[in-house]
Amino acid sequence: MKPLLKFLLKPLVIVGLGVIALIAAGIVTVPPAAKAAVEKGSAFAFGVPATLGSIKASPGLTTTTLGFSDYEIQSPEGFEAPLLTFGRFEVGVGTRSLVGPVKDLGVLEIQDVELTILQNGLRSNLAPVIEQVRSLAQRSNEAAQSKGASDSTAEAEVAGGPGPRIRVGRVKISGIRARLKVDGIPGVKPVDEAVELPALERDWTDASGEDGFTVADLGARLLEDIEISALDGLRGQVPDEVIELVEKGLQGGMDQILDQATKSLEGELGEQAGELLDLGKGLLGGR
Repeated sequence: MKPLLKFLLKPLVIVGLGVIALIAAGIVTVPPAAKAAVEKGSAFAFGVPATLGSIKASPGLTTTTLGFSDYEIQSPEGFEAPLLTFGRFEVGVGTRSLVGPVKDLGVLEIQDVELTILQNGLRSNLAPVIEQVRSLAQRSNEAAQSKGASDSTAEAEVAGGPGPRIRVGRVKISGIRARLKVDGIPGVKPVDEAVELPALERDWTDASGEDGFTVADLGARLLEDIEISALDGLRGQVPDEVIELVEKGLQGGMDQILDQATKSLEGELGEQAGELLDLGKGLLGGR
């Protein structure tokens, strides 16, 4: 082989081998690592178990596409159905960022989403999860805004479970369904209703900034947007007072709501008992 040809082929061979190595490493190591990170970070962020079904990676020189399916966030113990399920979602991660502390997500596409809101008396499957993600997101933001000594706190929190930070671009969510089931509240008629919701599109480029979101930050935003859309979509399908009750319950006011409902029911029963007594007196000739 001529020296000039050897000179030209050598860098091409090196690049080719590098691409092959990258693809092989991606196929072997990216899916298990991403699956573990998603499940661990989600469980930490939501405070309940999270599972991921299958995962596929398509590595590239600039972007590695990760496709996830059957992602499920469980309800707190004692509830019959998962809180949130994603049939499929796909992300394009900057390949170089895979080995860094902040992962670059260009577009996050989520399909076949189902949110199930269960309210059984005082207990809600959604309220404690919302409280958990909001608390973690607040702590994360406070740590990020602090300097000096707080840096070690932020690092310790990351080491504790929320995983790497994520820079997010556009988010597209389609095929959204919501179910609301309310039962066990005095004076409130049981409800079990499901609706189809319009697609959601968001651009969180500016919000995530250079430092990105934690899993808790991203989880809080996704859950809040889907929750708001779900309750809006259920209006007109269920009584307004039920929607208001659920909204107040998610804000931590369920005790007061239940007390009011109980007093209202007691009042109605008291009035009915009084009417029955009056009727009895009339039948007995006023004695």
